[in-house]
Amino acid sequence: MRIRQGGEEYTMTYAYPVEGQWFCSSDYGCRLHPAQMRTLFHSGMDFAVKKGTPVLATA
Repeated sequence: MRIRQGGEEYTMTYAYPVEGQWFCSSDYGCRLHPAQMRTLFHSGMDFAVKKGTPVLATA
C-alpha cells in the first residue's frame, strides 16, 4: 500500500491479522451494508475465525 503524507510517499506492508483457518467475510470497498441495507464504503476487511483465535496488529 502506498500513502502520501506531508509531501512524502511511503510504502507499507501489512500482514494478515490471523493465522490458520479464516475467510474474508467482508472485503474493502463499496458493499451492501448488512444492517442499513444500502450501499456504503467499507474501509477495511473483516476476517471470520473461530472464537478464541488470537488476532494481531497488521502493521
